[in-house]
Amino acid sequence: MKHTILITLPLKDRHVDKIRNSFPDAAIYFSPADHSVSMHHETCTVYLGFPDKTEIQSTPNLVFIQAGYAGVDALPDEAFSKNDLVIASAKGIHNTQMSELFFAMVLYFGRNMPAWNERNLQQRWDKQPVKETFLLGGKTLAIVGYGTIGKKIAMIAQTFDMRVIGIRSSVEAENRRSDPFTEEIVPVEEVGNTLAKSDIVLNLLPLTPATEKFFDERRFTAMKPGVMFVNLGRGATVVDNALIKAIDDGIVRYAALDVFRDEPLPEDHPFWLHPRILITPHIGGLMPDYWGTVVDLFIENLHRFEKGEELLNVVDKEKRY
Repeated sequence: MKHTILITLPLKDRHVDKIRNSFPDAAIYFSPADHSVSMHHETCTVYLGFPDKTEIQSTPNLVFIQAGYAGVDALPDEAFSKNDLVIASAKGIHNTQMSELFFAMVLYFGRNMPAWNERNLQQRWDKQPVKETFLLGGKTLAIVGYGTIGKKIAMIAQTFDMRVIGIRSSVEAENRRSDPFTEEIVPVEEVGNTLAKSDIVLNLLPLTPATEKFFDERRFTAMKPGVMFVNLGRGATVVDNALIKAIDDGIVRYAALDVFRDEPLPEDHPFWLHPRILITPHIGGLMPDYWGTVVDLFIENLHRFEKGEELLNVVDKEKRY
């Protein structure tokens, strides 16, 4: 089958050339960061990027979308209701960098790095901030949205002698203790019990209708007092005011946030100046030549698609991840 491939991701020319060389018979149209390739929609069979509602409706021959990120919440509802359309995410390419960011955040607070940085600037030799540190050994880590990234983090957490509990949307009884990196994997219905005994809560939830505003006041209130909350999933899964209240009430001791409901985070947002919140600008999955890795995944998947083989990271369109 001769494909017509539309690309709207911000790739380099060398990335596009690699795709051209891999599929010499394909018609390839590249328009980074916009949708000016719309004149080719009627013939489009493959889309590398995130088509909008209009594009989905105007591509009758579209059979495969390769998304550029692990999350596919940027796709319109129409993409998930089109029966003959296969969607693949970029899940799995973020494991290393996301894991390193998570532990950088935890150790930033755990070893009280803000205090040491302040004393560096003051040229002050003072060991008192050690009293505000905490050790990871023996701590319980709850990973809400336990998937490939969570598994990588759980594996590393073992080396810190941490206890890890994974939370998934559904878990069969026989699989609750089937993972070598967790003490247990529990269904989301039991998240309240897990939050109550966890010292660190990591949110890796995708954004779906079922997960929006998942971490609300009720869920923060259920957490163990003094907990550290880390969000590397999606900003809209957290109710911002509920998190602020939980920090001010002493339930959440520290929060480290990489994702936000509104991005860029507005300058007047209370997260910015809160002394117990660490902010990074949605960089958890980034790495040098990120798009080159996405292109390699796309090429592998399109080859598999052409051969009728199972694709990597196929999205469950009902669950939307």
